[in-house]
Amino acid sequence: MEAREAEGVGPELRRRIARLRALSSAYRALSAGSGPEPVHSRRVALGYYQQLGRAHRADTDARAFGAVEAGEADVFDYFARSFAPPYARLPRLPPLEEIYGRSGAGGAAAPDAKAAGEDDARRLRRDAAAAVAQEAEPAPARPRTDAAGWARAVGRRKTSVAVARVRPGAGTVRVNGRPLDAAFPDVRLRRHALRPALLTDTVGAVDVLARVSGGGASGQAQAVGHAIARALRRLLPSTKAPLKAAQLLRRDPRSVERKKPGRPKARKGFTWVKR
Repeated sequence: MEAREAEGVGPELRRRIARLRALSSAYRALSAGSGPEPVHSRRVALGYYQQLGRAHRADTDARAFGAVEAGEADVFDYFARSFAPPYARLPRLPPLEEIYGRSGAGGAAAPDAKAAGEDDARRLRRDAAAAVAQEAEPAPARPRTDAAGWARAVGRRKTSVAVARVRPGAGTVRVNGRPLDAAFPDVRLRRHALRPALLTDTVGAVDVLARVSGGGASGQAQAVGHAIARALRRLLPSTKAPLKAAQLLRRDPRSVERKKPGRPKARKGFTWVKR
């Protein structure tokens, strides 16, 4: 497989190098006035110059390989620049004395040099895996709030749309400018609205201001709960795991099915009468 890849890469790089050399010679000939077409203005020379610049920028690897092929650059430097950077972050090997378990004072080999070498190799593999895993770990999420410290989010349920703002406070909850008890007199609706705060144990620790419109009381209460859950995730990123596990961050797609023509409801049919 490597032989096939080398055969495919070599001719392609050589074609690029030949194209660059042809453009360079044509530009020099036109600039000197000895090309196949005399230079009547600077426009032709400028066009060749711009084309040559684009080709040089696009074929950086071809120019580097061409320098190595012409003997103008060291092959080891070429490989160090091209292939070494991805492996620069890996931990380096310790001295051979440490790998083979040799003592620093007398220089005599330890009796269990082979076992020590195996332990060192295992430790090196473990350290390399830990370094790669640490590089792959994402940075911890930060709160996303505005200048006043509010975290804003939108929640939806059925045809209701709610916008909630949450920030650390004394636990005040207002919906459409009214207290929660006045906005949702039914205790079941209040439970729907405050379920994210109850799940994350933030009741009494955050202030909530919500606006909701559309739909009925049940849809509005669940839309407010959806908006509060999303706002809590923005304000306190550590609450994402429990909210996601309870599926409170996901919009509930269920809604009333539309009425169909020729039927009294979505699927109900009229009573069939034979005569």
